[in-house]
Amino acid sequence: MSEIIRRQRMAAFAELMHSQGVDHTLVLNPGLGNLDQWFFAKTELPLAAPFNRNPAYLVSGDGEILSLSQVTTHPTDRDQFPAIGDTDLARVFQGRPVGIVNPQFLKKPVRDHLVSAYPAFDWADLTTEFAALRAVKTPEEVQALTLAAAEYDRLFTALPLLLRAERLEKEVVNDLRQRLAWQGAAGETPAFHTQVNLTSAPMDGPSAALPIFWPGRRLSWGDRVNVTVRGYLPGGFSAALGRTLTLGQATETTKRAFDLALEAQALAVSLLRPGQTLGQVTNTVNSFLQAQGFLADESVWISGLGVSAYEWPRNLGPGMDTPLQEGMVLAVGPEARYPGQDGYRLMDAVCITSNGAVRLSQTDQALRELF
Repeated sequence: MSEIIRRQRMAAFAELMHSQGVDHTLVLNPGLGNLDQWFFAKTELPLAAPFNRNPAYLVSGDGEILSLSQVTTHPTDRDQFPAIGDTDLARVFQGRPVGIVNPQFLKKPVRDHLVSAYPAFDWADLTTEFAALRAVKTPEEVQALTLAAAEYDRLFTALPLLLRAERLEKEVVNDLRQRLAWQGAAGETPAFHTQVNLTSAPMDGPSAALPIFWPGRRLSWGDRVNVTVRGYLPGGFSAALGRTLTLGQATETTKRAFDLALEAQALAVSLLRPGQTLGQVTNTVNSFLQAQGFLADESVWISGLGVSAYEWPRNLGPGMDTPLQEGMVLAVGPEARYPGQDGYRLMDAVCITSNGAVRLSQTDQALRELF
């Protein structure tokens, strides 16, 4: 299926270039957001290129991709990563304008070289249009993301084994990352591509007055624990999943707050439909949270899922006012937090359809009490 996905992506990118009046696009820093993964549709993360290589891709409308470097590379790498300044690109830069993705990473010496060597050099920024293109997934990509969500469902079945009194938060986080590696999650290290956010506190007590540094606090009977995992999985896609659990029987205060957190997420999911914007969803959910005595959630609690765990669109920054479209896959997890306390959170992967959002995660949303 990866070859089908790759052809679909390259055809969509070629159509984008044609609509913008360009025949070639220079993609700078393709490691950012796993763009290298997107273009080649590989099922395993490629190892990162050395930082002094400053890689770039020159993508043509016929699907050809030339791997370049913004600096002169080591002699053993020049065949694979020729430097832009050492490559004759007259056929590209002397005709129509060239598209650029991530122009903020274009180094001044390279820009000066292009202007000097190719007097007709002109370019158009396609970063936003490219992000919007990637945000709408094909049925094949949605299927792959559903499988990624299932792997996180599988991971969370291990939580009752990992969350025990006297264990350090660090030990639980390391175990979660190790289990993902056993499930086939690729990357340079399990820690590098798996983002685990774990917080714990006495069930109805205040959160720590000061930051708790690694290895974190030691879990105790009567704690409430939040676990949220985002990251890369087999097949070339990312997922996200978060739940709140208690060590021992939940108090009535905890149960009520958790029910409100569940209601906040359900409200967010109900609003995710074509034509709606993430800004509108965020404002509505924050109004609900504040009406219940919680703080407004000012974090990135809605973001796209694809080859990266924090893709466009997000509910903060550029894109939050762009209308949603059918086929977008998002991680959704507003945090319900009283002042001075740890929050409550449920995060799930959802896919936007013509009839609204459908949850891809299958892990039970009920408050889990561990004994």
